[in-house]
Amino acid sequence: MSDTETGLRTGRSSPDLGVIAVGIALITAAAVIYADAAQMSMAPLYAKIGPKVVPQIVAGGLALFGLLTVFGAFRGWFPAREEEDAAGAVWVAAGLGFTILSLILHFGFVAAMTALFACTSRAMGRRAFLVDAAIGAAIGLSVYLVFTKLLSLSLPQGPLESLL
Repeated sequence: MSDTETGLRTGRSSPDLGVIAVGIALITAAAVIYADAAQMSMAPLYAKIGPKVVPQIVAGGLALFGLLTVFGAFRGWFPAREEEDAAGAVWVAAGLGFTILSLILHFGFVAAMTALFACTSRAMGRRAFLVDAAIGAAIGLSVYLVFTKLLSLSLPQGPLESLL
């Protein structure tokens, strides 16, 4: 099979800078997680395994994947990317922005998840925005009820949640 049949870019003269950036971001996230885990204080344990272990394992995995990603960028292991969809990115950013804003302004968890689901669905190409908003509201309400009523955990409340 040739490179065009597999979609891989072996033999490229220059590495993919976008893939390198992703690899560096993974390595950076690993360093932050590891440093944060190292700052955890814990009581002396018999088995010497405590709350630091899982974050350190996650950090190690992220670092490994980051290094492999950077290495793969230089080796041409990744397929060529499709064209960018700027409108989709704008819809996702709008959904995230409204989610953050609705939590800051105390619109509540359900309103935030409704907007996030509807905007993300629109970014993926669906055109039924109101139907997606209704689906997002149903999912958000279900998650809210499970977390607050069954698990007794706290989620951001707004006008709708205060009725429940």
